[in-house]
Amino acid sequence: MNVEDPPQAPAVAGVPASPDVEPNPEGVAAAAAFGYAEIAAQAKRIVWPCCILGGIVLVGLALLKQPWAGVGVCIGLGLGMVNARLLQHSVLRRFQSASGQAVKGGAFLASGLVRLGAITCVAVVLALIERPLGIGVVVGLAVYQVLLLGASAIVMYRQVRA
Repeated sequence: MNVEDPPQAPAVAGVPASPDVEPNPEGVAAAAAFGYAEIAAQAKRIVWPCCILGGIVLVGLALLKQPWAGVGVCIGLGLGMVNARLLQHSVLRRFQSASGQAVKGGAFLASGLVRLGAITCVAVVLALIERPLGIGVVVGLAVYQVLLLGASAIVMYRQVRA
């Protein structure tokens, strides 16, 4: 190593540090063995709880004379579900890329930025149209993330204990 060479960031298991670095098939196998498929399935499993929670919140906030906030929470939960599905698709494509199939490296980052940018724009536009609606969207997104994180943590805990 030459003193003038810039430092290289370490590669995460199975994900190359730069487009010039070859993928690590062992890292991809380790990630698959860890049960990411089971964690990804949590997004599907929390669809019904989100729908039930959205209905309860919608009715509850309507009774409290805040129907727009209830609609916003439902929209936020829905956006969270869509975001999770798109993220799964993007990660799947990235793992296919790491296992040797040709997929553009920048597509993963770009799809994430576009996805989060679109969700942010929806929340801001709805907040400008009707403030309780926009706040409800943000709350719904946050609630979805907490539910998804909790469900995924339970799966990871069970796998570690097994």
